[in-house]
Amino acid sequence: VTTRRILGSLSRALSFAVGKDWMAANPAAAVRVTGKRGENARKVVPPTKAMLAAVLMAADAAFALKLKFAAATGLRASELHALRWSKIDFTIREVTVDSRVDVYGNLDTTKSEAGTDLCRSFLTGRNYGSIRPLVCK
Repeated sequence: VTTRRILGSLSRALSFAVGKDWMAANPAAAVRVTGKRGENARKVVPPTKAMLAAVLMAADAAFALKLKFAAATGLRASELHALRWSKIDFTIREVTVDSRVDVYGNLDTTKSEAGTDLCRSFLTGRNYGSIRPLVCK
């Protein structure tokens, strides 16, 4: 949650109160956030192939598979945690991503504006031991 979102929600609630004549004026109407968007934000630098290979070598098989899946799909951690077996079709190699787990452990819809993602061609190899990059639409 950002400062702008909190301020926007507060301002809308106070505007509603003004419209109902519960308040004379909206004290949040003139408040502005002064910092630039993304100010002090750190740039995310993905690991190099060598770094990822080193982590995969050190990981046990179960964690390595989860890491490969996460890297191949680009799904958010919350979407990965919400993924259920019923959303995976091994026959046609598709994954439907339509939910996420919030910080309180509750299921909710995905954050992306696209909503539901359909990911194809994610599993290859014997026992699904390797994962190809997949196409999400």
